[in-house]
Amino acid sequence: MKRKQLIAILGSVSLALTSCSASPAYAEQAEEETLEMPETMETDLPEGYETSELQEDAEGTEETGAPGENTTGEGDASTAANAETDPVAEPAEPETNAPEAEPVTEPVPAAPETTTDQEQGTENPGTGTEMEPGSETLETEAGMTDEPLSETEEGTETEATSEEAVSETVTETDASDHDETESEEETETVTEEETEAETEEIFHEEQDASYGGSAGSSGGYYWDDSWYVSPDFRFTQVDKVYALIGSAGGSFVYEKETDSAREIGQIPYGGVVCILKNAENGWVYVESGGIRGFVKETDLTMGGAAESVVNLVGEAALTQGELLVEKADNAAFTYTRTTSYPVLADKIYAMSLGSSWVYEYPNRSSRFIGDVASGNLMYVLRDCGNGWYYIESGDVRGFIPSEGLLLGNGADGIVKDLGEENAQLAEQLIAPEENRSVYYTLLSVQEPGEAVGAAICETAKSLIGHLPYVYGGTSLSAGADCSGFVQSIFAGYGINLPRTAQEQGANGQEIPSLKEAQPGDIVYYASGPHVGIYVGNGYVVQCSGNEGNTSSNPGKGPTLSRADYMPVTAIRRYLIVKEETASEGGYRTDATPYTQQQMELIWAIVAQEDNGSYEGALAVISSAMNRTESAAWGYEGNNAFAQLTAAGQYCYSLDHYWEARLGGNVPAYVKQAVEDCLHHGIRNHTHTSFRSTRGKTTGSNAVQIGGNWYFGT
Repeated sequence: MKRKQLIAILGSVSLALTSCSASPAYAEQAEEETLEMPETMETDLPEGYETSELQEDAEGTEETGAPGENTTGEGDASTAANAETDPVAEPAEPETNAPEAEPVTEPVPAAPETTTDQEQGTENPGTGTEMEPGSETLETEAGMTDEPLSETEEGTETEATSEEAVSETVTETDASDHDETESEEETETVTEEETEAETEEIFHEEQDASYGGSAGSSGGYYWDDSWYVSPDFRFTQVDKVYALIGSAGGSFVYEKETDSAREIGQIPYGGVVCILKNAENGWVYVESGGIRGFVKETDLTMGGAAESVVNLVGEAALTQGELLVEKADNAAFTYTRTTSYPVLADKIYAMSLGSSWVYEYPNRSSRFIGDVASGNLMYVLRDCGNGWYYIESGDVRGFIPSEGLLLGNGADGIVKDLGEENAQLAEQLIAPEENRSVYYTLLSVQEPGEAVGAAICETAKSLIGHLPYVYGGTSLSAGADCSGFVQSIFAGYGINLPRTAQEQGANGQEIPSLKEAQPGDIVYYASGPHVGIYVGNGYVVQCSGNEGNTSSNPGKGPTLSRADYMPVTAIRRYLIVKEETASEGGYRTDATPYTQQQMELIWAIVAQEDNGSYEGALAVISSAMNRTESAAWGYEGNNAFAQLTAAGQYCYSLDHYWEARLGGNVPAYVKQAVEDCLHHGIRNHTHTSFRSTRGKTTGSNAVQIGGNWYFGT
């Protein structure tokens, strides 16, 4: 940016600072809409009902040579006020006390991984039975005790060990290497240093094991596209990428990528925006306060110059845009469901003291969004003043009069005694997509995509006391065992799971700990083996019984237990949010909000593998994205970073040569290739693995791109 232009912007910033103390914060003013208040208050409320719970093309060098360019990544911006500020204090975290249940056992060939030291049962492969673990008898929900439980699942057992599950042979055995070298007509002589520097990707050997669902299995693992769930109406927070309005006359924000489109907002000269989607066809998708839309790239000052100004004066001191239309009328508002503002709200409990409506606006003459019965739980997202709150209850989001609500210590105490997971929520009358006030604030007490998980949990809880345990069963009416119970509930939502407990505990997306578990995750106990559905707040619903239970002699069935009632081996997620974004290249994009440090690691790995060209770099990052959609490799993760850093795969875990490329110390073409693939859906092949030479492992159909041979699906 030219020096004079920067000085001019700083001058306008100085004026903004001078008037800042005499005016309200721009962020909060822009975020919340001004809504008409009613002149009269109606008092007749409806009867309550029972409810249920229902996001640089420079020349490169060879891998062993010096990098072609040294580019330093931009630093983090200072923390500043934004458009999402929760005005209500956070209550004490509720504590729940639910009865514990007995461990259930199921034979296990091998644990996929172990997070807690524990004794494993010994299996008799001939009979499919397992010795009972030495587990203590725990009190059940009804205050009664049951005998220790065991379960043997029907279905194919996995024979892969945990070591086999997470590793891939990157270099073949000496014998196979020798045979391959002798059988190939062409041989390649490489230096010892080059051999160590390269990553040789080997496709998993298919096993004969058969699993439920339509997807394939490989290396003892199973992956299914049904595990990808579309994000709901909620937003995902991403890192802030600042820009300033550099046009002297300010800038309009448009509803579409053309200046003939409707103007939905206006931002003055020197105003601040956050970039949500990079420039395409001369336009940039931005947000500023409550405005979300398109701005001409030529109107913006971007990059280090904008970051410097924001760091110098603070985001709160900079002017944000003025919204010219209601959010609900802005077709560009949901162009992406990402935002630079916070999206996860602190939980502020409110209990209904009687029946009431949830309104679309803070006006009793507005449309009903939800129906609240006495004792329903709500979460306050905004105190709107004048006797109204903006609340969320499940997917119901709208306005409710304050006189019928219990808040503060009273509400906190009820939630603590009742248990948050047992509370009833408001009944939805209008779908979120049709609710004009759904984005009054982007805050929510739920993460994007949690709606399916919440519904699964409600189904599981509804079967407590109503479903018998039947060994080998999968029926939610006639009876099921632990993994049949889990499999059938998920199947009701179109999600295909493998059949046995050990398979369910070995697949899906790995979750490191209970602290990071979300409702709908599966908790696996190898000492059973046994599985349950995590329902939140440290509890699982699990189907209790033993192998002696039949339809004529059923076991107890689903019970609510503490998730750690016996040692947890693994937590797996089968509800993986798949961000649907526009893709000019035709492939799925990666909407993960990576940090600068993570991006630098991605660049470094790709640069180490690319063999010195844009096409080579695009081929490497394409292989990682192809793996996210592969039945053989999807278990490693659903984004490029997880695949590139998976154990035993790319150079990340095999050598240290890539470390010299950290800090953005990579050619410009590497960054461009990563940007094109992750954000624009551009890939140059459909394969998942590669090697530096063509041979028996790659097969005759391997494709050479940028020096590597690509193969496998």
